[in-house]
Amino acid sequence: MVKKFKLVITLVFLFLGLAIINSLSFAQSLEKNLIKDFSWRNIGPANTYGRISDIEALDRDFTFVLVASASCGVWKSTNTGITWMPIFDHYGSSSIGDVAIFEKNPDIIWVGTGEKNWRTIYSPSPGA
Repeated sequence: MVKKFKLVITLVFLFLGLAIINSLSFAQSLEKNLIKDFSWRNIGPANTYGRISDIEALDRDFTFVLVASASCGVWKSTNTGITWMPIFDHYGSSSIGDVAIFEKNPDIIWVGTGEKNWRTIYSPSPGA
């Protein structure tokens, strides 16, 4: 009786496994048929950095994240990027090239203004 039960369970799992594999291969072939006439093309950005110039997080607390933007200042998240708050809006530059966090006290950050990737929408910086 136990052998029959084990055999039935094994066959059920084998059947389910084969059904899943078959459905995945069908889905992939369907997807390939839908996109076969499309060709790849570059739609931007003009440089490899886009508009984010740096991302930093605390070593001991990955939920604390700073993002430096080449045209929109510095943004802070304390919940793993679910929400963001601008923290550099009251200073003289929105063009940020680098940001660093003091690990011992995350209230201390260093911000490097200006960006290294010149574009037609470049925001000038008053300092470095």
